[in-house]
Amino acid sequence: MVKERNRWVILAALVINNICLGATYVWSIFNAPLMEANGWQLSQVSLAYSMLLLVTFFANLVSGQLQNKVGPQKLMLVALIFWGGGWFLTGFARSLPQLYIFFSLIVGIGTGFGYNTVVSTIPRWFPDRKGLANGLVIGASGLSPLPFAPLGYFLLERFGVQNSFKGLGAIFLVLMAATFWLITAPPKGWKPEGWEPPVATVKTGILQEKRTGEMVKDPVFYLLWFVLMTGATAGMIMTGHASGIGQELVGMTGSQGAMMVSLLAVMSFAGRLIMGSLSDKIGRYRTVLAIIIIIAADMFFFGVVHSFPTFVLALSVVGFCFGSIMSVFPALCSDTFGVTHMSSNWSVMYSGYTVASFIGPMSAAKCVEAFGSYVNVFVLSGVLAALALIALLAAMRINSRRVAQKAAAK
Repeated sequence: MVKERNRWVILAALVINNICLGATYVWSIFNAPLMEANGWQLSQVSLAYSMLLLVTFFANLVSGQLQNKVGPQKLMLVALIFWGGGWFLTGFARSLPQLYIFFSLIVGIGTGFGYNTVVSTIPRWFPDRKGLANGLVIGASGLSPLPFAPLGYFLLERFGVQNSFKGLGAIFLVLMAATFWLITAPPKGWKPEGWEPPVATVKTGILQEKRTGEMVKDPVFYLLWFVLMTGATAGMIMTGHASGIGQELVGMTGSQGAMMVSLLAVMSFAGRLIMGSLSDKIGRYRTVLAIIIIIAADMFFFGVVHSFPTFVLALSVVGFCFGSIMSVFPALCSDTFGVTHMSSNWSVMYSGYTVASFIGPMSAAKCVEAFGSYVNVFVLSGVLAALALIALLAAMRINSRRVAQKAAAK
């Protein structure tokens, strides 16, 4: 029997690795230094991050297929080599093709392999506390800017942009190499002492094992995918445009804009931890339902924001809900489609977040270009959240019918 404390050691290792993997959130601090050092345009530098998101998605898919075959420890080893090594190599990038290969491709592979390994390992060790464990580990990724943004600024000021990449890469390699070997899968059939799988209900999910091919034939998958995509879109809009929105609505200064980035990170962590834990008690579907309702209300609330305190409040809610969605959804996926094929299933479901990463910032920019204001961005986000609410209620209704049919068949 695996001792209870051992899984908490594994959880700590997952937290450390995910803090490192979350450092992509600080990419924006390198934009200006890269442009100044190499004479590149903002669009060219920004493309590196967009390409990284695409590579991450495909690496996620590949990792999901390999998870059950080679195990999480070997995949995390691959992740740390590509992740840390990619950042280090980016320090040698003297041309745009080199930037795209070292950062977008190599770091992207490390991100996809690492994130999928983290998310698929959690429910295996914590079937009884999926929400709490997801909140801690995935929340660590959201907090990554707190240590690495100041460290990145320090390295940039002292050693320049290229040496900053090398320094961060070396730090990532050391931290992940020191902990990856602790990340293992539990023995087959293992479960926490004294814990029994809950009976399938609308609250707990269907709790049936489905392969990815079976999952994508299930209408519930597409409904949940849409909910994830729309729920994450609001968070991605604010992540990319918080400063511009604050300047338009309340005349926010540049220094206040920097504070908002940290605020988003802190509130995202709070949402991941609090709502992740709450989902263990009231169920994943009910938790997501509450999150979507709050997002819809908050987006429309932005339309009447005219002071700095109210802007901080509205932005805090966005960060909280964005973190909540990213924490609860992996657990919701495993509840609905099972743990056995979680790595592969989540890699496909995760594409909803990938789409949100593009359409969120892009739609905000297009709205500003077309109308000269962010007001229509809030309307768009509110409407999307309302549609997500309808999709989630439909998924819950299908689940309710299936639970009733399963009970009648016994």
